[in-house]
Amino acid sequence: MEDQFKAVEIGPRSSSVIELVKDFDWHKDKAILLEKDPSWLETMAQLYKKNPNLKPLIADGSKMPLPNDTAELIFSKDLFCSHGVETILPDGQFSGKPSVIEIDKIAQESYRVCEAGGQVIILETAIPYGKNSQALSEEIINTYIRAGFRLQDHHIGADINNIFKKGIDGSTGEDNFALVFIKPSPPEENPDPPVFPARR
Repeated sequence: MEDQFKAVEIGPRSSSVIELVKDFDWHKDKAILLEKDPSWLETMAQLYKKNPNLKPLIADGSKMPLPNDTAELIFSKDLFCSHGVETILPDGQFSGKPSVIEIDKIAQESYRVCEAGGQVIILETAIPYGKNSQALSEEIINTYIRAGFRLQDHHIGADINNIFKKGIDGSTGEDNFALVFIKPSPPEENPDPPVFPARR
């Protein structure tokens, strides 16, 4: 079932956007859409039935039922901020509302499933009002680097659309960001510290 997929999207629910990623060709590439809430399965099956290359699967992003080293791309949108509520705090502690996102486990599991040379793209467009989006992005970056990834690109505001085939509604706010990680081959024992871009 999942042995020929190219990509994984974590938590798409009713608004998958993996088809817009430049490196994903929805005409031929297959993706697994992971959603941990089973109440979304029927809705997702109806929404994505027109594209048999997108397969909904009820599973947690911190416990992916997928083989090691198989995904070329792992993507998520608004996984760590959703509906204006931060699901992780900048210091790595969990807020507990509206849901607890286990960022360390998701990063480690993404490293396991991602193939060498593969990418992880994290898009955040629902930063809570008044929150420090730079601190949030740095926390995510540091967590994924600890898991073994290397930061490849850090896009802010309108620059986010450079990694998509077309613009995504609401993605160009100055506090929004997209992070692109690569899984090094061979693994890096002492990676260089990330350089964070200056905010305008």
